[in-house]
Amino acid sequence: EGENSFYLAVVAKGVDQVSQVSFDLTFDPASVSYQDFKPGELFEQKGKAEYKIGPKGDQKGKLEVKIFLGSGGTVSGTGKVATLSFKALQPGRGDMLFENGELIGLQKKPVPQTNWVGGLLWILETG
Repeated sequence: EGENSFYLAVVAKGVDQVSQVSFDLTFDPASVSYQDFKPGELFEQKGKAEYKIGPKGDQKGKLEVKIFLGSGGTVSGTGKVATLSFKALQPGRGDMLFENGELIGLQKKPVPQTNWVGGLLWILETG
């Protein structure tokens, strides 16, 4: 929290028997920096979820996100998967793009017909 912080809520809508969510989030590292995350309620409703969220290798501006149930269970419904915290570094426009998104369902198979919707970020001022 603090000055120039903002949050990106990652929400799943109408999922059915999902055991894992994974995606990469690409952003402009000159405009924003990743800070931290907070667990979302969707995976927490079935016990303790595991969150692996951090930079993808040494690539600046690419965040690798993997959230799953350690118990092997599944979740269904609509809810927040995680909230990602960022810090705005300078004013301007930047894309926040979801890539390599995958929902894993029963039998560890990808869920077909999954739509990912990325966002556009406008930083009006920092300081």
